[in-house]
Amino acid sequence: MTIRTLKAWKKYGIFDIPPPRIAGVFEQAGTGMRMVLNQRQVLGHLEPKYDNDRSRKTFEIRLPLTKNQVTEQVAGEVTGEVQKFLKILHTPMSRSEAQIVLNLKGQANFRERYLNPALDLELVEMTIPDKPRSNEQKYRLTDKGKKWVEQNQTGK
Repeated sequence: MTIRTLKAWKKYGIFDIPPPRIAGVFEQAGTGMRMVLNQRQVLGHLEPKYDNDRSRKTFEIRLPLTKNQVTEQVAGEVTGEVQKFLKILHTPMSRSEAQIVLNLKGQANFRERYLNPALDLELVEMTIPDKPRSNEQKYRLTDKGKKWVEQNQTGK
């Protein structure tokens, strides 16, 4: 991780710690992520999301914005595709059911333009989060997603 990356993160509100201080935190053997996550918690940021690949050789940590930043930014970030997806998700649906309702054929296109952005914005969640590839997997609106649909149906 470079100072340049950290400055970019600070610009977008991911970290409220000055970049040189963060770089020092990462350099301390074995304590870097724990210290950063503790600092984020002190500053009131939301809990991070963790994801491993199947072989457990790599991992990803998503560091969501603070609650206030999320509510301010969600309206501007919701693409037309995500809006369509949210509006049809009245009950939990599988990926294939949602694709049929939206009249979409390409699975990759659906995941890239509809599903993943909605999951990243935390407007939609998995019904079986521990098994993302389950045949029984369905997707439902989160409270934030329900609020977004409610606000956008009434024209607010």
